[in-house]
This record gives sequence, structure tokens and C-alpha cells, in this order.
Amino acid sequence: MFEMTKTDKKLAISFSSVLENIDIAADKTKQFLYEHNFKKQAFAILLILRESLINAVTHGNNSDENKLVKYELKLENNEIVIKVKDKGEGFDWKLRQKKEPDTRADSGRGMNIMSNYGKCLQYNEKGNCMEVSIKLIDK
Repeated sequence: MFEMTKTDKKLAISFSSVLENIDIAADKTKQFLYEHNFKKQAFAILLILRESLINAVTHGNNSDENKLVKYELKLENNEIVIKVKDKGEGFDWKLRQKKEPDTRADSGRGMNIMSNYGKCLQYNEKGNCMEVSIKLIDK
């Protein structure tokens, strides 16, 4: 399952938790960014997007294709805001935030990457919904 709605200021995607859908969501997002002439920041935005969607699919929903990931990208106040929500149990993001990522590990660096490329990384209390904003630079 893959559904998308788009307006001039917003892209909303809902999909089943299979990795192939992440590529489709990234392609649709890249098109949206290029349509709005945000080519300069496409790399950073897509990197954050992929990190958050991979976490939602693999860790949040345990790659259960019956569980959905909801993703939204909004243009507001000279920023792009990305919001990703999964149907998982969540995680202790407060504890994870305090740990330095192991650069040799296969995983565990997503929050650090998103914080470095994004402006404000936030989670809901449960830890199954994250939001990050990226300040837009001149087109």
C-alpha cells in the first residue's frame, strides 16, 4: 500500500512497512523539492527523510507490512518540516539522545545525522513520532 496527497505547501505519504516504499517516498519527495526549486538542500532533506523512514519501517514497525508509516513534509515559515510516525511501541529517545553513536556499528547513528542536518529534532513522549525542521536557504 502506498498513498500520497500533495498540495502546493505539503506532501503527505502513507505506506506499508516495506523498504521499497522508502525509495518511492524519497523519489516523490525529490520531485516535490525540485518543483519548489530546493535543489541545493535536497541532499540533506533526503538524508534526514531516509534515516527517519528506515527507522520507522525497521525499528518502529519491525518491517511488518501490515503496519503503516505516515510521513508529511510541509513548507512553513521559511522551513521544511518533516514528520514521521509509525505504529510501533516507540523507544526511549531521551536515553538514546545521551549516548554517543558508535561509528563502527551498523546502526545507531540516525538521530545524530538528523540532528546535524536538521534544526530541531523532536519526538513524542512514546517515541514513535518524530519531527525535524530544516531552515531553507536561498534558492
